[in-house]
Parts: sequence; structure tokens; C-alpha cells
Amino acid sequence: MSKLSRAVHLLESVVDSGRAFADVHHLLGVSLSLLGQTERALKELDRALELNPNYVEALIHRYAAMHALPQRGTAAPRAAPGAR
Repeated sequence: MSKLSRAVHLLESVVDSGRAFADVHHLLGVSLSLLGQTERALKELDRALELNPNYVEALIHRYAAMHALPQRGTAAPRAAPGAR
């Protein structure tokens, strides 16, 4: 098991414990993205942004992950905090 896979496993255990906060979801999303699990990564990054709508790093990583997806319209862009 790679270090990245171990990190995902550890972060998932924190999420499963109910003690996760925005940083945990962000790190899990980034790790999943690096493993090529873009759909799952986007869900975690979205959760990080739900918990902290002003989380700029999560927004940037979500944007990068979204653009790694094939163009099929499944991942809608997320507006910047405060944008209408």
C-alpha cells in the first residue's frame, strides 16, 4: 500500500468517526484526486466547502479536480464565496 493510499485510509477513518472538519475533507479530496479518484475527490472537496465556504485552498483544488474530469457535464463549477 502506497503512502498516499495509507493517508486516504487514515483520513477516511477520521471522517467515519464523525470528528472530521473541513481540513480533513480537503486533504482527503486532494489525496483521492492524486490517486485518480476524481469523482470521490470532488465529493470530499464539496463537503469541505460546505463546512467552510471561504476555504480558498479547497475551492482551488476542486477547480483543478473538476478540470481533470472528461467533459460530460457531471461536475458543475462552484461559485466563489460571495459571488452571485
